[in-house]
Amino acid sequence: MALDFSIGIIGSGMLGAAIADALWRAEPRSLLMANRSGTVPGIDGFPPQNVLTDPQALAEACDVAILCVPPAAARDLRIDAKDKLVISVMAGVPLADLTRISASPRVIRAMSSPAAAKGLAYRRGSRATP
Repeated sequence: MALDFSIGIIGSGMLGAAIADALWRAEPRSLLMANRSGTVPGIDGFPPQNVLTDPQALAEACDVAILCVPPAAARDLRIDAKDKLVISVMAGVPLADLTRISASPRVIRAMSSPAAAKGLAYRRGSRATP
């Protein structure tokens, strides 16, 4: 099942890497990751050139941005993603803060877990518009 849009994940800790692992297998048009160190996640076949250290460059290059940084890091995170869909898995960060962080009116708060790597994470529903 190939995905016809590009995805960027900001943060490559346990949760970000798990989501990236599952998405990589779904064959997105493009999958980028951004983290402070530029460390490549341990995903088979993931190209090192798809790991960035600049979250803004990632936001500019993708259709969907997924925020997977620790909630405490949200204070310092800013991207201009006003034309993008932004999905956050940061616990406890309100929608108003996510809109301020991303400049996007299209923001979804979601919960996930490392089980996402195996496609076992649960999704209850969403009211996002295309």
